[in-house]
Amino acid sequence: MVGVAEYDREQLTQDITTIVKEENRIWGSNPNSYYLFVTHHHQNAYGGLEHLNSTILATNRFAYAQPTTYKNYLALVAHEYFHLWHVKRLRPKALGPFDYTQENYTTGLWVIEGFTSYYDNLIVRRCGFFDEDEYLQALAIDFNTVYNRPGHTLQSAAAASFDTWIKHYRPDENSHNVSISYYNKGAMHAAALDIKIIAETNGKKRLDDVLRAAYQKFYLIENRGFEEDELLTLAEEVTGVSLKEIFEAAHSTEELDYNRYFNAVGYQMVDTANHKHLSLGIKTEVTNGITLIKTVDRNSSAWDAGLNVGDELIAIKGYRIEPNNKAYDYILSTSVEGEKIPVLIARDGLVHTLEVELRKSQKKSFEIQRLINASAEQRRLGNIWLSL
Repeated sequence: MVGVAEYDREQLTQDITTIVKEENRIWGSNPNSYYLFVTHHHQNAYGGLEHLNSTILATNRFAYAQPTTYKNYLALVAHEYFHLWHVKRLRPKALGPFDYTQENYTTGLWVIEGFTSYYDNLIVRRCGFFDEDEYLQALAIDFNTVYNRPGHTLQSAAAASFDTWIKHYRPDENSHNVSISYYNKGAMHAAALDIKIIAETNGKKRLDDVLRAAYQKFYLIENRGFEEDELLTLAEEVTGVSLKEIFEAAHSTEELDYNRYFNAVGYQMVDTANHKHLSLGIKTEVTNGITLIKTVDRNSSAWDAGLNVGDELIAIKGYRIEPNNKAYDYILSTSVEGEKIPVLIARDGLVHTLEVELRKSQKKSFEIQRLINASAEQRRLGNIWLSL
């Protein structure tokens, strides 16, 4: 534990031990005799990096003080420890042994990082730290993150994996319009796989069984990386369930009907957003008292009107834009859909007036809820999915 932070050493040891035991149970065996967690404490930080027998974590030094932030830290622990097996040993062929003189490309990060992103919160749930609602809220974040990025219609999870070094780790103001994260989209695919396996095997199998078998075959027995088609073949052999559609979806921008999977175990995904709200489709930031456009959503009213990232917003419909955005909020709350309003901007030292048509917000706010009319069988399968 590096840096200044206040935490309950005994409680933290107990909670991390619970996570370690659950992950050992999932994988069936442990490849090492000693593992080191190193946590660096900062004013603002969150993230981790896996190594062969250790992990380096970073978190806010106050994360242990509140239940929500503490559980997020435990999810980070669960995520990086999962990589002890999933990435560092069970891995796509492209990820080792490495030729460090060449760039190494793979479309499989949606599997190794996406599945891990699915399991981190699920493990926190299985260990009893998340209640059901907390877990479902955490899972819904993956869906909202993907579906609120216009880029989800342009980039698949596999393509996001392949492009990670030029897009995911080098984002710019247009990244959200052309790309997604294989972490979130991979977690969505993993959820679909897990639920489908549970539903079609009557609760006798789940994604755990696939990962355990893959670890045995590809790492312990053959000591090699896998191709995605090999993982699919093994998954179908282990479960007896056709999973091709989900693996194919990872290479496509066509969306799966996720409610078809959730419904099978007594749940549903519902968009609770108020789509009556008007929006220009922009995000702004205030710099030195000046309101600047930070992002413009693809195909939004601002996009079609020609507003650009970096434009200074001066006035909207005759009202001066102040740092508190009250005029901006007022216009959006009192105007009507389809109304065309003048927006005064400054771009590269020149002042322009652009006419923008107001449209309803397209932002999603998904929640995953229990089906009110779920059958006893659906509820039984759902209890298996989220069992402690």
